[in-house]
Amino acid sequence: MRAGTTFLDVNVFMYASGKPHAYKNPCLHILKDVETEALSAAVNTEVFQELLYR
Repeated sequence: MRAGTTFLDVNVFMYASGKPHAYKNPCLHILKDVETEALSAAVNTEVFQELLYR
């Protein structure tokens, strides 16, 4: 992972895609920042495994 890169835990994706919750909008903003390249982020295979399991 490059210096300045943020690791995204599975919870960011789960809260962003889940039911209304206090963390839903902040997680959506994080993912939007990744999409627009305002935030450099990374995940690992464990995150994908947890998402697929869920």
